[in-house]
Amino acid sequence: MLTTAEQVSLMFKDVIPANVLAQKISDSAVIVSGDGFSISDDSFEILNRYYTAHLLEITGYRPSVASESIDDISRSYQKGQMTPGETGFLLIYRQILSTLGGGEEVGIGIGII
Repeated sequence: MLTTAEQVSLMFKDVIPANVLAQKISDSAVIVSGDGFSISDDSFEILNRYYTAHLLEITGYRPSVASESIDDISRSYQKGQMTPGETGFLLIYRQILSTLGGGEEVGIGIGII
């Protein structure tokens, strides 16, 4: 199984410096924990991956994947019309949170980290 850093790196065209990636993963873990998930939760890694990708994209790194699909499940990372500070990764994060019973006010602090 790939680590969060390896999975996120595969999602981006840019080579992300290891120290930047480590910092964004750490920042993301704070947000995911604040949304009620501990590192021992099964969903923590996937939530952390998508929020990390969101943080990277809003700081200028470009995603390399427009969409992905596994069996009958597909996800698109296309931006379309979004509010400034939002990314496709944040929308997926919110969808997963909603499915797991997370709150609607996710991501209020975007741009602070």
